Amino acid sequence: MLDLHKDLKWGYDLSYMLSSMFEVHPYYSKTMVDYREYNIEDILRTLETVKEMKPVGFKRSLLDSIIQSGFVGIFLIESFIRYRKFVIINIKLGHL
Repeated sequence: MLDLHKDLKWGYDLSYMLSSMFEVHPYYSKTMVDYREYNIEDILRTLETVKEMKPVGFKRSLLDSIIQSGFVGIFLIESFIRYRKFVIINIKLGHL
């Protein structure tokens, strides 16, 4: 599928799919996806915020202000531990 998309420019594009879900200009989602720094939760949260602001067209300054506000990239412990299993090891030094 990726080869077809690359070679023939055919198939769905994640950024266009996301922008259509939130009815925002596709450059918002494309820019976030292209950064490759943000997880899907960050991207969805950002697009939801953009949708609520109802901008006309793409405004890079708006996207930058949302990113710089600290709204995205926040480490969410709940989402980190939700589907992971942990082993807790308690080692008392000197009592081995």
